[in-house]
Amino acid sequence: MITGNQHSRFDSSWLVWTAASAMLAMAGCDSSQPPPAVDQNSNQQANARVLLETALGMLEPDRLDIKGDRTATLAILNDWLRSRTGKQEVAQIPIAQLETSVSPEVLSQIKLERFVIHDCDHLRTALMLKPLAQRLQSGASTDMERAVRLFQFVVRNVALEKQQETEKQQQAEMPHTPFHTLIYGQGRAEDRAWVFAEMLRQLQIDCVYLQSEAPENNQRPYGLVGVSIDGSLYLFDPWLGSPIPSADAGVDTVLVDQPATLTDVLETPELLRALDIADGPAYPLTVQQLAAARPMIIACSDHWSHRNKQLQYNLTGDRSLLIYDSLFNEEDGGDGLLVRLAAGSGGRWETQDFGIWSYIEQQVAILKSPTEMQLQRLKRMESCLAAPTPISVSGTSGVEDSVRYGQPTHKLFKARLAQLTGDYANGLKTYQSVRLQLNRLPPQQLLQLNDDFRAQQRTASEYAEFWIADTQLDQQLDSDDQSQLAAAGALKAYLRRFPSGRWYDAAAFRGGVSLASAGRWDQAVAMLSRIEPDAPQYLLARMLQARWQRHSTSPSSPTN
Repeated sequence: MITGNQHSRFDSSWLVWTAASAMLAMAGCDSSQPPPAVDQNSNQQANARVLLETALGMLEPDRLDIKGDRTATLAILNDWLRSRTGKQEVAQIPIAQLETSVSPEVLSQIKLERFVIHDCDHLRTALMLKPLAQRLQSGASTDMERAVRLFQFVVRNVALEKQQETEKQQQAEMPHTPFHTLIYGQGRAEDRAWVFAEMLRQLQIDCVYLQSEAPENNQRPYGLVGVSIDGSLYLFDPWLGSPIPSADAGVDTVLVDQPATLTDVLETPELLRALDIADGPAYPLTVQQLAAARPMIIACSDHWSHRNKQLQYNLTGDRSLLIYDSLFNEEDGGDGLLVRLAAGSGGRWETQDFGIWSYIEQQVAILKSPTEMQLQRLKRMESCLAAPTPISVSGTSGVEDSVRYGQPTHKLFKARLAQLTGDYANGLKTYQSVRLQLNRLPPQQLLQLNDDFRAQQRTASEYAEFWIADTQLDQQLDSDDQSQLAAAGALKAYLRRFPSGRWYDAAAFRGGVSLASAGRWDQAVAMLSRIEPDAPQYLLARMLQARWQRHSTSPSSPTN
C-alpha cells in the first residue's frame, strides 16, 4: 500500500535536464558573447511544465495497458508538486468543514500532501472521459439531451454482471474504476452509475445517487441517479438500463429519451408501477422507498484534496479537466457541490441532508488490497486484454516444451480503447487482426498449449468476436436501415457461435436495438426474447418489447 510519505526510486530530474539540453541545442551557443541573464523563475516554470506534460502524457489511456505501471508517473507528479511549493496558486481546502462531513479514513486520504497511486487512476479516468463526453454531446442542444446520450452510451458499453448473493461470491467480484469498467465492458449497476456521474462531471452537470434502504434479502440497496437540471432532478436507473419514463414520454423512439423527475414520480406513483411486468417480476422500487431514499454525493477523497485542486488549477486549455469538485463554497471558486445540489432539489433537501456514497472509496480500498479470488479474476481479465501473445509451435508431438511464447501484444486492449474513443475504423481493423491471429493455429497444435493459455485464447477470441459486432453497431448508430441490419447480422452471428457466451444477453439486447432502429419491430421483439428471466437485462427487455410491439404493424422507422 502506497501512502503519502513513501518515495519512489524513479528520478524524474533527467526529464528536465533533457528538455533543457534540447532548448540550448536549438538556440545554439556563441562563446564570443556573454551569457544571457538567467530568469530563475522562468526556468522553474518551464521545468514544472515539462514535468506536468510528461506525467499527463504517460497517463493518457493509450499509453498504458489495463494494468499499467504508474510508479514512474507518480514520481513525476510528486516532483511537479514539490516544484510548486511556496507558490500560493490556490487557497487551502476547507478542512474544518470536511472534518464534520467525511469519515476519518476519507479525511486521512484528503490530507495526504503527496500524490498516491489512486490519484493516477483518478487523473487517467478524467483524461479518458473528458474527450469521450465532449464527443458524445456533439450536436446536443440541452443538458437533458446530453445526459440521455451519456447514459445510453454507458448502458451500451457496460453489460451488467449478475449480482452475487453469497459472501464468498461477493469476495470474488472484480473491483472497478470507471476506466476499468469501460475497458472491461462489464460491471455492476453501481459501476454504471459511477461512470455516468464522472462523465456528467466533465460536462459540469451535477448528479446525486438516490440510495434506498438495504433490503433484508442480503442484496445491495437499490439506487437511481438523479441528474440536476434547471431546478429538477431527472431519474436514470443504472440497473434497469433506462431513464424512468415520464408521463409525456412517447413511443416513437427506440429507447426512452424523456426521463421523469423525482417530483413527477412522487406525485404520480403509476410511473414506477408502469414498469412492472404483468406476468413476471415487479419493478424493484416503490414510491415509498424512493421518497425515503437518501441523496448521496457521487465523489470521493480524490475530488477534495488540495493536491488535486492545485493540479486542476494548472490544467488549462486543451488539458482542462475537472478533477477537483469541492463540497463547500470556496473563496477562489464558485458554489460547492453540496450547495449546488441543494439548490437544484427544489427545496426538498438542505446541504446537511446529503451523505457521501461509500461505494467509490470501497472500490479504491479493494484495488489496493484485493482478495486472492479478486486478484485471480483481475489477472484473467488482464491476460485476456493482453492478447494475442505470439507463439511458435514446432511439430505435433504434444510435448509442451516445443511451444515458445512471445510477449503479449495488448492488441485487444488497444482495439477496445479505439472503439470507446470513436476510432471505429482502427478498432475494427485491430479486432479483426486479433481474431485472425487467435484462430490461425490448427487443432492439433492447440493441444500443445498449456491450459491457461488455451483458456486465454478462447476468451479473447470471444471478446473480439462480440466487440467487432458491437463496434459495427456503434459505427452505424445514425446510419440507414441497411447498415443497422448489417450490424444486427454480425450480432446474430456471435449468438450462433457462442450460445453460452459471456456477452450473449448483451448481444441480444444490442441486436434488438439495431433491428428496432431499422423498423424491423417483430424481429426486434423476437431478438429480446432470447434474454432469460434470470438475466440482469430481463426487465429492460420486457419493457422494450412492450414499447416496440405497438409498432409491429408500422412500416416507418423510428428516430434514434
